[in-house]
Amino acid sequence: MKAITRLIPTIGTILVSLVSCYKGQIDDLQTQIDEIKNTQIKTVSEQRSGIEISLTDLEKLDAELKDFISTLQSQYAELEKLR
Repeated sequence: MKAITRLIPTIGTILVSLVSCYKGQIDDLQTQIDEIKNTQIKTVSEQRSGIEISLTDLEKLDAELKDFISTLQSQYAELEKLR
């Protein structure tokens, strides 16, 4: 019984040390949880608006790329004539 009462302070010290080692990680996890709780999903209309803007941008980029390809094909044809 005396051995157990002598071990209790030692065990307590070890537990306190372990908790202090993981305190930073626990705080980081709590911060991540708080950020997730405070993050709101955009409404469907907001999501749709974002998609429509993206589609418009992609259509413009597609047109520019097609124009660029056409220019390259013309240049290629001209270079082939010089051969």
